[in-house]
Amino acid sequence: MAGAGRALLLGRYDIDSSTVLEGLSRPGATAYAAVDRNEPARAIYAIVTGARRPIRLRAYHQLRQIQSETFTTPLRIGSVEWPQSRRHETVLIVPRPTGLPLMERLDDTIEPVPYHKLMRTILPAIIEMLGEMADQHIAHRTIRPDNIFIAGDSNRITVGECFSVPAGLSQPAVFEPLERAMCLPEGRGEGDVSDDMFALGVTVVFLALGQNPVADIDAETLLLRRRQLGSYAAIVGKRRLPTELIQMVRSLLRDDSADRWGIEDLQSWLHHGRGSSAPSAAKIECARPFEFGERRYKTAPTLAFGLAADWPAALEVVKAGKIDKWLDKALKDKRCQSALARCRVSGVNGPRMINDDLLLARTLLALEPNGPLRYRDIVVMPDGIGPLMAALINDTTRLKTLLDMLQSMLPAFWIELKNRPNLAMFAADEALSRVLPLLAQQAAGFGVERMLYEFNPGLTCGSPLVADANCSDVTQLLKALDRRAEEQGAVFDRHVAAFVAARVSGSVDRDLNDVSLAGNAGDKLLAQLRLFAYVQAKSDALELPGLCRFFLSKSTAILDTYRNVELRAKLAKNARSAAESGDLTKVEKVLNSEKNRRWDSNGYTLAQRQFRSDEAEAGALLESIASIPERSRDSGKQIGALAAGAMSLATTVIVLLTQMP
Repeated sequence: MAGAGRALLLGRYDIDSSTVLEGLSRPGATAYAAVDRNEPARAIYAIVTGARRPIRLRAYHQLRQIQSETFTTPLRIGSVEWPQSRRHETVLIVPRPTGLPLMERLDDTIEPVPYHKLMRTILPAIIEMLGEMADQHIAHRTIRPDNIFIAGDSNRITVGECFSVPAGLSQPAVFEPLERAMCLPEGRGEGDVSDDMFALGVTVVFLALGQNPVADIDAETLLLRRRQLGSYAAIVGKRRLPTELIQMVRSLLRDDSADRWGIEDLQSWLHHGRGSSAPSAAKIECARPFEFGERRYKTAPTLAFGLAADWPAALEVVKAGKIDKWLDKALKDKRCQSALARCRVSGVNGPRMINDDLLLARTLLALEPNGPLRYRDIVVMPDGIGPLMAALINDTTRLKTLLDMLQSMLPAFWIELKNRPNLAMFAADEALSRVLPLLAQQAAGFGVERMLYEFNPGLTCGSPLVADANCSDVTQLLKALDRRAEEQGAVFDRHVAAFVAARVSGSVDRDLNDVSLAGNAGDKLLAQLRLFAYVQAKSDALELPGLCRFFLSKSTAILDTYRNVELRAKLAKNARSAAESGDLTKVEKVLNSEKNRRWDSNGYTLAQRQFRSDEAEAGALLESIASIPERSRDSGKQIGALAAGAMSLATTVIVLLTQMP
């Protein structure tokens, strides 16, 4: 047992919740001291993640295959009851980096790192690691001086972990490529190796200068300067880099990712002192700038940046057609003019109508096709939509804005305008195409909750029914619901349905629709039972006695769907016996046996026929009884006539006899 203030993961990892490791913590993910009971001498620590910030689960699993000494390979993941909150929390166990960070804090001033140390020790190790990650199609996304560690005695380089929070969330904007730096931190997206190469270029600048060259510039001003001057000029400015580093840094800080140096370019520069030359910048400026607010803009991308910063005023500008006139008369950018003309035309798979917000959002993409998706106060990259949705799930207003953007097909328009799409873009577009149709369905298990879990495989179930259980898979969810069912609590809501649908192998959409379309309480309960029985069969939850007893206690509504009283009693008895096994499938088979359904239905049909036959016979009998008096009168008349005739005949005979001689 762990002591007070301590938590024990998997019976092995002892976590001290009172000792926070500030230098290894992230926004939404706190690092704590930990000990491996099986290997006490091993240097490890624990990361406790935030509930609504999904970990990079795909990165976690894929990166466990990397054996590079430079990379911090994750060890274990699990859930523990946290001493302070008494809730279960997701915990990652990670090797503690060797040595000290190259910069303790990014605003520190250090001794500039010598050129030869960068060339021989730091860059080769990081490039090798990034190459292995690129082979797995995973970006690191936290390359920066305070997350790179060096052991003084061996000069061994270790790069800190990168999977405890959404990609880009913990990265200062200066280390992010321009299009991702403009986004909300949760919406910067997974990215690819080109984003890591940019971060590496900024890291080299910090180390070579021994300080943060833009420490005194606020984030918004720096973004505008980067947009106007280019990232290299805005970040390096007039500071003097070592001459030998200038070509490399310029090439890594190119704002167009397609022109930025990749791993092979940098390796060639390290080995041979040369790399591909930088292409000439094709920045189109005009002599007559566009005036908006208090600023004047000479390029289309800077105008897009300015318009997005004041959405209401920009709406009026776009509706008035002022940008079209400026492009035509002042900028004379044919690509931009062509893109702008398409903004008012809906595509085959596009929105039915283009409202003012969508027109402005499309216009921003026309002005800056390499920019992010911008819609009112939402700024996001397509591969960052999932984490952003998780962050906004309880913010009704902003979540609706995000959903409006998705339903307007703006991401598809973004892809359409790209002249050089990459793998990350296609992956994001494929995910959206697969998940977006779910939004239009309102049944439990679909809609925004389903999108949330489909987009975020590292997100735990957010249902208030299991809020303290921190369920990351269907087995954990079923066990948490089983405990809740013991107290006769509810076991089904929209989050439970959506989480199950997104996590279980195979499709449960038909069962979810059955729950939604059920015409009575019995059918609805039976549909839920059938759903949970399927999920139990697909999970590692071997016994669920609480859920079995829960459905048994509610089974009257199901039994009432049967007509035969004796059959109901028999099924109730058999269901009680089946519930003792903890197997929902057995309970479901008893309560929803197709054989019993047919027998009950056929018996009811026969009973109806017999009833109709008996009813007809009874009617005939009643009719016969009712006609007895009338038939009696007719018989009396006939008898009277016969009697009269007989008497008349007798009289005649007597007369005749008396007259005989």
